[in-house]
Amino acid sequence: MEKETVSNEVVWSPSDKRVKSSQMHKFMQNINKKYNINLSSFSELHTWSIENKTQFWELIWDFFDIIGSKGTKPYIDPLNKMPGSKFFPNGKVNYAENMLSGNNLGIAIVFKSEDKLRKEVSWKELKSQVAILANFLKKEGVVKGDRVAAYMPNMPEVIIMMLATSSIGAIFSSASPDFGVEGVLDRFGQIEPKILLTTDGYWYNGKAVNITDKVLDVVKALPSLQKVVITPLLGIETQYNSNKFVDYTSILEEYSTKVISFEPLSLDDPLYIMFSSGTTGKPKCIVHSNGGILLKHLVEMGLHSNARKNSKVFYFTTCGWMMWNWLVSGLLLKSTIYLYDGSPFYPNPEVLWNYVDEEKVNFMGVSAKYIDALSKENINIIDNYKLTDLEIIGSTGSPLVHESFDYIYKAIKKDVSVASLSG
Repeated sequence: MEKETVSNEVVWSPSDKRVKSSQMHKFMQNINKKYNINLSSFSELHTWSIENKTQFWELIWDFFDIIGSKGTKPYIDPLNKMPGSKFFPNGKVNYAENMLSGNNLGIAIVFKSEDKLRKEVSWKELKSQVAILANFLKKEGVVKGDRVAAYMPNMPEVIIMMLATSSIGAIFSSASPDFGVEGVLDRFGQIEPKILLTTDGYWYNGKAVNITDKVLDVVKALPSLQKVVITPLLGIETQYNSNKFVDYTSILEEYSTKVISFEPLSLDDPLYIMFSSGTTGKPKCIVHSNGGILLKHLVEMGLHSNARKNSKVFYFTTCGWMMWNWLVSGLLLKSTIYLYDGSPFYPNPEVLWNYVDEEKVNFMGVSAKYIDALSKENINIIDNYKLTDLEIIGSTGSPLVHESFDYIYKAIKKDVSVASLSG
């Protein structure tokens, strides 16, 4: 019986100019030059990376100018078993140091809270506030291995606290403010944080959602907490009857410093604790390593997503979804990262595309469910927004079905790379 061949229509391919200007192409040229070979396509590069793992990861380190020490060879355990293989087993690195390296000018973070608030954080402000928050954490006795948690909307202060935490070798975890008290305690109750960053509420569907009562219940049930840092978004006047509570702005005044030191960490030292969804019992802790996040996110964002200096990277996510952790790593590439907190359908279903168009975003990430919802409502973006600067639409959460690909090219943008990052 003859084998049937299946041929799929090519819905998009990059121009030669786009290929040759990409980070992936530049990386491939580096390999060709160093090893005197002639890789000429992504599939050849992919095969080479699998057959030459040690050289691949060593070159990633060099290509992205990672700050730290590779240690002595071998850079990958020669037994090379997964799980269990060690990457740069004698190396030292600090995620926050690599995020904040260089004298970058301009904007690091742009934050939008529905139609109520837009805020920019410059690289200078980011570094300054991370130094102050790290000083605060040290004065509170937070040391390597301790946990710091955030129960927060997707605000810049969460990133600042995360970087301060990782600078001293402590471990960070976050949850979204739409979680109920039990959902938060199911997560943070397992990790016993010393410090909690939280807020008074958030905007959703044009309405102010007050979470101060939930915060008080969470704090009452977490005896490990030494301090609760409040960074208000709604401006609700709340009297906290405990000296555990401290205002974020007062920390910036009281712990002011321009000095920041970065704890040199092993690559397998923990950086984040994330959680499974909790559909089968309590959410399970998932620990991600300092070096693993650094190396893998440089590959995913710097090569696959073509993020680079001054790129504009946006992912629609909450702090309770792992894509928040992914988005934040855009700062490793010295890109500007874009945060959006609120409903993706308020005041209309085009709100995120308006944000992307106005801000001239290069990479936009959403969930497959969101694309499916737009498709079902037959929302037409292509006639209302040029999206001139948008190069890639990333989708995850579940595999993107082929009808959603068709919808994007018909109703959103024709010349765009659609990257289904899941499934």
